[in-house]
This record gives sequence, C-alpha cells and structure tokens, in this order.
Amino acid sequence: MNIDWTLAGSVIFSGLVIVFAVLLILIALVIICSKITAAISNGAAKKAPPSANKPTNQPKKPAAPAATNQPAMAAQGEEDEIAAVIAAAIHCM
Repeated sequence: MNIDWTLAGSVIFSGLVIVFAVLLILIALVIICSKITAAISNGAAKKAPPSANKPTNQPKKPAAPAATNQPAMAAQGEEDEIAAVIAAAIHCM
C-alpha cells in the first residue's frame, strides 16, 4: 500500500487552516455582535424619559411595617401545590 505523503500533508494542512480561519471568523462575529448589542442597550438607557429621574412633589408613603424574625407560614393550598411539584419532579427522574 503506497501512501502519497504530500497529498496527506496538504489535506491535513488545508483542513487545519480552514478550521482555524472559520474559528477566527466566528470570534470576530461574536465580538461585533456584542459591541452592537452594547451600543443598543446604552442607546436605550440614554433615551429614558427625563421625568423618570426628577423627584416629584407628592407626599411620601409611610414606611412598611418592620419585619419579624419568624418565618412566614405558607397556606395549606400552597403546601399541597409545592408537594405536587416535588412529587412530579421525583417521578420524572
């Protein structure tokens, strides 16, 4: 069996070159897309209405009642629903 080493070498070399060239192109596309989305999100943040940042002359709302150290108890219906979700997840596994 005769192996043409020049042909094998050229196929391997061209394959590696093509793979890394496409990889570099994909990296460039990702960088470009990230810059575009950053520019769009920064542009949307700058276009926020100016009235959103200005304080209003409305009276302040009273503060919320102080939180206690006791955990909140879930209603019986919520506990049943949580138990059903856990049982369904275990059944799927």
